[in-house]
Amino acid sequence: RTLVRLVDGPAYPPAVEEWIAAARVAVIDCRVGTNREPLVAMDGGALAEALAAAQRPERQPVLVHCLRGQRETGVLVGCMRQQQR
Repeated sequence: RTLVRLVDGPAYPPAVEEWIAAARVAVIDCRVGTNREPLVAMDGGALAEALAAAQRPERQPVLVHCLRGQRETGVLVGCMRQQQR
């Protein structure tokens, strides 16, 4: 069981932290950032790390999340789908 966290944000609430510990869920923090014009790009190294972590069979099942589930999560899931083809 793995939780891949793609966002730089506050810690999880105490109840969630307790559940993570009790359920023995591994948390992988991969702060990939977002693409913003004109000069800010997503961290390719962090994205590759998150992609590798999410695809390891021993880490399954995997939950991937960012702050709103729009940019970072979509990019990672899109990369995973491309590799699965």
